[in-house]
Amino acid sequence: MTKRKDQLEALEQVRDKILTEGIEAAANALIAVCRDDKAPAPARSTAGTSLLRAAGFFDRRANDGSGKELHEMTGRELEAHLQQLERERRALAAASVEETNPFD
Repeated sequence: MTKRKDQLEALEQVRDKILTEGIEAAANALIAVCRDDKAPAPARSTAGTSLLRAAGFFDRRANDGSGKELHEMTGRELEAHLQQLERERRALAAASVEETNPFD
């Protein structure tokens, strides 16, 4: 075998392990942090957000019911989509500020 082939094979083995054991371990760790009443609030918030994101709760197209791509939207739909994205941006920015509060 060539060195390149050995590297590709090793990489594939690592990916397989991440896709099997890694996903479960990561999910279990995030859930454990969420359930830990003694964990700092920012850690619990970040873990919860990560879980919701992984479950697709932040996927705009999955939640808006339209299933439309941007190029398929009318002007009004694009404006509504833009306003929703702006609300989400402000909420994320506010959450980011709360998580970095040095007085917590």
